[in-house]
Amino acid sequence: MRLAKFSIYKYVKTNRGWRYCKPAYSANNKVTPHVVLVDGKEEQHSEGAYYLNVNDQWEKVGVTAVQAQEAQTKRLARQGYERDTGERLPEPECRKELLSGSIARYLEELELKVAGRSRRTKTLAAAKVALREFAEQSQVRHLKEVSASHIARHMAWVIQESPTHSARTAANRFLRILQFLKHAGQFLWSEWASRHTRLG
Repeated sequence: MRLAKFSIYKYVKTNRGWRYCKPAYSANNKVTPHVVLVDGKEEQHSEGAYYLNVNDQWEKVGVTAVQAQEAQTKRLARQGYERDTGERLPEPECRKELLSGSIARYLEELELKVAGRSRRTKTLAAAKVALREFAEQSQVRHLKEVSASHIARHMAWVIQESPTHSARTAANRFLRILQFLKHAGQFLWSEWASRHTRLG
């Protein structure tokens, strides 16, 4: 059985944008609250939340260092039990990240980039329309529940609702949604997108 580390990260705003950074640890191997390593140097970051890396997916575990280490300890204990007994336990229920909340954070980051002139105002406006429209029309509640079929159905809806039934409009919305999903850690979409680059 290959053992996972369930590494702790904090998602923070750096000079290069929002990034998952490893936390700093104290002498007793406790996570130092709100201190992360950015390019090898310790920085204070009170914003953002803590995540565990679980099978190359990001699992949000709280906004404090204590919550993060408790979640990691539980994951490691579960893994140890399964290794020692050979018994597979049911997957623990985790708090699912709301799609609406993830979209709101993404748009806030875009607003900061517009203010810093690294993104254009029309990029932000287009993202707001595409993402808020997708969330409302698809009725998907949680980020990890977004599927290829949700995207496909939404693209068909965009074409149908467009005054000119434009596939180009749908393609533009499609790219905005994929950019958001990649940013949110749903990396499977880059592979999916490579097979669906044309909309008819």
